[in-house]
Amino acid sequence: MRGLVALLLALVAALPAHAAGDPRQQSPTGLIISYSVAPQDRSAFLAALAHDETAKLETLRSQGTIAHYRLLWSRYADNVNWDAMLILDLDTKAGIAGWAKVEATSPGGLTPTAVKFVKRIDTAPMDIMRSKRDASPAKPVYLVVPYDYLISVNEYVKYVDGYVVPQMEGWIGEHALQGYDFLLSRYPAGRPWSSMLLLDYRGDEGLGMRDAVVARVRAGLASNATWKAFSDNKQQIRDERAPIVADMLAER
Repeated sequence: MRGLVALLLALVAALPAHAAGDPRQQSPTGLIISYSVAPQDRSAFLAALAHDETAKLETLRSQGTIAHYRLLWSRYADNVNWDAMLILDLDTKAGIAGWAKVEATSPGGLTPTAVKFVKRIDTAPMDIMRSKRDASPAKPVYLVVPYDYLISVNEYVKYVDGYVVPQMEGWIGEHALQGYDFLLSRYPAGRPWSSMLLLDYRGDEGLGMRDAVVARVRAGLASNATWKAFSDNKQQIRDERAPIVADMLAER
């Protein structure tokens, strides 16, 4: 085991650190807020999000409190996962302090109509470490994959650059994926996740191609010794949590 750990640390040390422009060098400007409701309230909660909540988010954006938002809706009622997730970019003059003022009167940023259905809210300050988007996207279907990393955060970022990013670029090349985000939670201790991938598929067709495309891309990368070492030993680097299939409810 010690030899394996030493090998992995040597691999990540050999990769570029991407220190320039690292968002972790400043206060976080992103939040992920997830909401869970009782199964019998899902339909009513969805209606409240689609009407009152999206209108509120758009008002906050126009006022400069929010730079960008994405509101996702989980396709399935699921006891181990959230029902809705709000991804906020707060890179504005108000910054994350501006959202604190919203929270003072609106828990989780929700309207009174929406918040009455919610049983649980989880809020995580986060940084978008890597992001890519197609210039002409199809209607997206998201696969949201949370992880807990088991090595230092800097080593984990290098692992993502050396192992995960090459695969995601391959999935884009195969026309299954049209974008991705790699997120890191700030202050992750005790949280449901410490890192997350948002995989933006080209609709249901793109998501349906996932297994076959993953196999083809990995086969093509297997000749890369560094990538192969990460592949063989990734269980020592991160634990994968239950993924969530979600649709975009609103984005601006």
